[in-house]
Amino acid sequence: MNYPTRNWRLFNKQFYRMQSLFDLEQKSTMNFANQLSAVSSCGGLIALAFKPNEIIQVTGKISQDEIEKKRKTVQVFYQNMVPVCNVPASLNSAINQVGWTSSGQLVVLSEDFCVYTYSISDYQFPTSTILLVENQSQPQLSKITTINNNTYILTYSIKTNSFYVLDLQSEQILIITCPPKQKPVSAEILIDSKPGSLLYQDFNSQPRKIRNLVNGDLSVVVLMQSGALFKLKPNCVSGRDVEQLQQLKSSVSTTSQLMFDPTYQFCAVMQPQGANFQTTNVFKPDLIQKIIDIQKMNNDEKAKLEGDMKNAYKIMQTLTFQEIDDLINSFNKNLACIVTIFDYNCEQKLTEINVQDATNLELFWVGNNSPALLYKNNNEYHVGLFNNSTSIKYKIGAQYPILKTETDGLRIVTQTGIQMLYQVLHSIKQTFHPEYASSEQAHLLEAYLNYMNGHFDSDQLTRNLQERNQDLQHLLMQAIQSAESESEQYSDMLYDSVRYFKLLTSDQQKHNSLAESIQDFSIRRAADCSYRYVSGSFQPVLKAVIEGKPVQLLYKNGEIIDIYWDRAVFDSTSGSPGDQFDIKQLITDQYVLSKKLHGCVSLLQKNNFYTSVQQLKQVGIQNVIQQLFSVQKHAAAVSISRLFELNQEPIVIDYVLQLIQKSPQSTDKELEQKILQKKLLVPSLPLRTVALAVVSKGRNRLARMLLEREPSTEAKVQLNLKIGDYASAFKQALRGGEPNLAHQALQLATEDTNGLRQMVQLINQDFSVLRIFFQANRILKPDLLYSLGTSSQPNNYIFIAEAQYRKARASKNVKQAQSFLEECQITTKLAKERHIQLQKAQKKGEVDFELKTESDLEKIKAKTDDLLSETEQIDGQKIIETENKFMHISLLQNDFQDILQAEIDLLKQQKELSEQFKKNLQGLSVFDTLVFLYTKQMQSDYDKEARRGAEDLQPGCQREIDSFIKALNVSQEIQLSATLKAITTNSNYYSNLTTLNKQFKKPDPHVIFKIAKQLNAVQTAVQFIKEIENDAQKFRLFLQLRQDTECVSIFRKIGAEKLKEIHGEFYGQSGAQAVIQRLLVELDMTTLSGKTK
Repeated sequence: MNYPTRNWRLFNKQFYRMQSLFDLEQKSTMNFANQLSAVSSCGGLIALAFKPNEIIQVTGKISQDEIEKKRKTVQVFYQNMVPVCNVPASLNSAINQVGWTSSGQLVVLSEDFCVYTYSISDYQFPTSTILLVENQSQPQLSKITTINNNTYILTYSIKTNSFYVLDLQSEQILIITCPPKQKPVSAEILIDSKPGSLLYQDFNSQPRKIRNLVNGDLSVVVLMQSGALFKLKPNCVSGRDVEQLQQLKSSVSTTSQLMFDPTYQFCAVMQPQGANFQTTNVFKPDLIQKIIDIQKMNNDEKAKLEGDMKNAYKIMQTLTFQEIDDLINSFNKNLACIVTIFDYNCEQKLTEINVQDATNLELFWVGNNSPALLYKNNNEYHVGLFNNSTSIKYKIGAQYPILKTETDGLRIVTQTGIQMLYQVLHSIKQTFHPEYASSEQAHLLEAYLNYMNGHFDSDQLTRNLQERNQDLQHLLMQAIQSAESESEQYSDMLYDSVRYFKLLTSDQQKHNSLAESIQDFSIRRAADCSYRYVSGSFQPVLKAVIEGKPVQLLYKNGEIIDIYWDRAVFDSTSGSPGDQFDIKQLITDQYVLSKKLHGCVSLLQKNNFYTSVQQLKQVGIQNVIQQLFSVQKHAAAVSISRLFELNQEPIVIDYVLQLIQKSPQSTDKELEQKILQKKLLVPSLPLRTVALAVVSKGRNRLARMLLEREPSTEAKVQLNLKIGDYASAFKQALRGGEPNLAHQALQLATEDTNGLRQMVQLINQDFSVLRIFFQANRILKPDLLYSLGTSSQPNNYIFIAEAQYRKARASKNVKQAQSFLEECQITTKLAKERHIQLQKAQKKGEVDFELKTESDLEKIKAKTDDLLSETEQIDGQKIIETENKFMHISLLQNDFQDILQAEIDLLKQQKELSEQFKKNLQGLSVFDTLVFLYTKQMQSDYDKEARRGAEDLQPGCQREIDSFIKALNVSQEIQLSATLKAITTNSNYYSNLTTLNKQFKKPDPHVIFKIAKQLNAVQTAVQFIKEIENDAQKFRLFLQLRQDTECVSIFRKIGAEKLKEIHGEFYGQSGAQAVIQRLLVELDMTTLSGKTK
């Protein structure tokens, strides 16, 4: 096979390769050297901003204000340098640093220690502003770092000699004080490891302890100019705040760098030497050369260069003689820098590397494999990997590039394109390199290619592999890992080779009929769980990849294998992962996930996101979707969500909100058509959800238009509540026959001043509302009734009387409550008298009688004889309204009187029962009192049955129950509800279920179901549902109780055609598709169980 291995370069017994991700057709003119830059995770966006105090070159005339505006603007590009937007940062000072969160939000640190975050989709104003510290000087050593998808901002203040660390997720600011008389030159955030973490080195070997990326305590590792390495903890953390880790041989340059690898296993320190060495007083190479020349001069020559001597002497006064000698010696040797590598805690020095003939040095990592240096030599920038014997160097160009360390390589963005420097995986090397043609990986691929070409030796190669290698699972895992790291041309070939070998070896006798065995690699789906297409043991891994959380890795022969184990396995101290998992199933799961991730990478590249599978795993699928949101790539976000079976509804909602924001001039009709077209991507998305989201942008008419296409009383009520139209919401709920929604609208209205005003107006316009309002608030909110009663609205005496009675009722004062009852009776009598007077006035034609005081309507006067007929018609209508008004008041008073008398009777009954049973029952409702009595009776019956002949049995209370029901005229429905409630209080009472039919003369099963569901008595409800004859009704009721097994049995009985009808009935309901899929899964399980039997 013609595989391009010629660009592989050997370094430290490992191959490295430079891979081009994208080449620009036309070279960009952007100058990266004078700008702050930040590359978002997963190959997304680039942010550029001018450095503080950087000279901005302009052409033509431009004002100072416009220059300052440029200095406070962040330019955002795709990595192929296609512009996205210019973010006008709302700053009081210049930009000090820029960065990105893992979800694609722009982070800006200003010169006055303020942190701003921006959403690229709505970048006019920051989403949050956080002040780190007030009245401080310019921030130094600033970094914006993402660890485990959590963003941290690190900066240093000279004035307080302290570091400030902002956790952007929790918005917590930590203050870390530096030791005195030390000047920091570089710093990194470190998350301490949790003890006891384990990593498997081999399938059958004992685990060894490694560093765990699970969040521990936060600290800052600082490199001081004195050459000391300190570990500093926040001032609030108990224990030792300052710990010195290392002391380098000499002081270091102010341009020295400290950097951890992406997995935080190693720490590299880069110390510039010679001409690259800088102190607080900047040493330039020509000035050092002058010092060297002066030392070589005699006295006469020095006298001639007195001016130069003074400058050199002035600088030399700031250094010791030893420092000057060290500088001169380093300069003479052309030593560029020293790179020292420590372990992650900087406790052990691993190696030291000397680099020569280089300037403009910067330190990076190639994944977690090797440190790399960006340097300049002969006016050309290079990226190099060095050790003390060999090195490999890649020429970048004359222009300064942007570099970013990724989890699997080094990203290089230049004016001509994007490149990635990778270490070639061991499995890829053994598969494609000519020197490893006899390896097992190479034979696996060769067997597949021979099979595809129809050669008969493919079977022989497969049998040889089985004989040579007992660990075939490891071989397949390496092939999957190789496929993840390759381009589409070679990855498909590697994936197919895994599939071929897995299917072929699963059944040697049927290897020709591959179609019959393909079920092993089918993607299992179920709507109730997005992670069900992999096995249960692999679901935590898939969830971690989707959410971007750290997962564990498996090492094999020193190389990372992409197998992830459940944390419980890592917490154990013995055993091998093979004892805990089905390794064959694990390979299938890894294959499915790997194929999905590789497909996701291809899709992202088509949308200007240049990334890799390993970077996707680190960032998380959900964060990548959020990044696509920010740049309006909704179609790509939907495709990725569909690929991983995630919820796609938020994507369409985000598109709708962005569409409204970006198109304020568009009509509601135009927006409606665009929304309906985009909704085709997610057919299951209810339009009511879109309508409720549209309201937040102020497009109420558009929301109503969308709801007309999908009528829903609940959605219309919620829409009116969201826009603050409580009266319309209340009327809509009543019109739709939804008492619960009406009650919700009424409660929300009474909690809002504007809503209460709307309800009062509605009461005056519609008399039917008055009764509902009165009944809803007379018990829970008597103070509200009283406040309304003291206002200037009609019918107020009703509210005042009810409020006064409630106060007496709450104080258990029966006598006072009776006095208010008499007051209500007087009011009722007055209303009846006025009603009689109105009837008399009507007969005499006195149409204006009582309209002046009792009606809110305008007084009607006959102004001319020409309008007499119309006036009479209108006046007649007013008379009818006034008459209805008095009739309503009278009926309402009578209702109130009956309710009041019933509650007084209840108080009397409860007082007698309290004295009899030695329990305070006053204040309970009729229902709760009856539940107490039924419970006492059932306990008595149970004791009689269980303890026959005992002398200390408690007497029953059936006589009291009958008396209570008769005195208060308790309805049969309340009796039935109280009986069921009493039965559910104790399993010993379940035998009483068999007597319900006799006790209540065969009650309606639907009524019992409704009551049992309200009381959460599921088993009682199930028993009575079975007595219903109609299968469709039984199905609906079982569905409400989530009795999947019962529903499946009905499916089998009524057949497929009836099943389709049932599907059609509730298809439009919220969550219907999830219910259908859940039942289908249950149906499959019962079918499988039947076959097993």
